[in-house]
Amino acid sequence: MYNVKFANEQFIKTAAYLARDMDYDPQAKPGQTQIENWREATMKIIHQHKAAHKEIELLQDQNKKLNALLENMQADVRNYLIPDKTECNQAWLVSRFIWWLDGPDQREAQKTA
Repeated sequence: MYNVKFANEQFIKTAAYLARDMDYDPQAKPGQTQIENWREATMKIIHQHKAAHKEIELLQDQNKKLNALLENMQADVRNYLIPDKTECNQAWLVSRFIWWLDGPDQREAQKTA
């Protein structure tokens, strides 16, 4: 699995090393802003990198939630199927999928109706 924390640390260490290395310019004139612009560009890259990793973490969390939902659905199928009546199984399975896809708000509305 992709280790987001480790990748962030390595990226920031590398960027900091490059920024420190770029600090020395023997031909620089007083007041020259080339290095400062490079630092700003590096910081933008670091922020974009962190934002991308946050998005990766959100997608991983969403993936875990969907996998848990799938496991619940599979458990329902295993627990409630009737072995000798396949037409009942198919109808029940379709109704169960629709029930899961409706979401919690729709299910609450169905309970109160």
